[in-house]
Amino acid sequence: MNDLDVIGQRVLDYYSIEDPVYSGLLRWRIETCKKWKEQFNLHPKDILEVGTGSFPFTIFIGDKETRFLGIEGTESFANDARRDAATWFTNSEVIHRFWTPETVSELKLEEKFDFIGGFQVYEHIAKEEKFLEALTKCLKPGGYCLIETVNKQVTPYFEKVLGFTPTGGADYDRSAHINEPGFHELFEDFRANGYEILDFQDYYLTTLLWQDKTLDKETHQALYQILHKAASEFPFYSYIQSWLARKK
Repeated sequence: MNDLDVIGQRVLDYYSIEDPVYSGLLRWRIETCKKWKEQFNLHPKDILEVGTGSFPFTIFIGDKETRFLGIEGTESFANDARRDAATWFTNSEVIHRFWTPETVSELKLEEKFDFIGGFQVYEHIAKEEKFLEALTKCLKPGGYCLIETVNKQVTPYFEKVLGFTPTGGADYDRSAHINEPGFHELFEDFRANGYEILDFQDYYLTTLLWQDKTLDKETHQALYQILHKAASEFPFYSYIQSWLARKK
């Protein structure tokens, strides 16, 4: 195993999710970060991760000497991220606070970073707060931005067609998703903020298989991976979308 494989296994062990859908999402997220690091030869000196959660996922983009700043609104997640980031980055800091339009100026973050990540945060920030615009102010020219968020085109499919929400066995607070963008809408948001889109990846929830409790675990996992791979040909109807863009 190389270093990224080791840290990836630590993330998987940390969450220890049995459900094939959500363990698959976690693996997809890790592999997406690793793929883009290699494909675009990413070696950022300064990383900002907004809403870093209980484990900073830009850990797969940075190197040991990368300076890492995480901002996390939940105190317990901030404490966990602070501990884990310190084991990977020589210079790391995690701040416990919610991201607001004033965060950039209050923390003096203007053009300090060459890479910014936001995993499952975009949909929690009110549209009028212009989340992506605020992040762009933090990026140096030529810097990279990675946004992962849900696709509003798909959530109604769960609720109205199938009669259940995309929970995966966990609570799903629909009211917390106040800014779910569609695929095209997010593309336009990047373009309006002066970005070049480099690549996107998508993740699917194969809902009928998810609900089938008759299959053994190995068969369930194998079938899910096959269906997810086939579904990747239809990005507009993915449940999760991940975008990598570069500031012009």
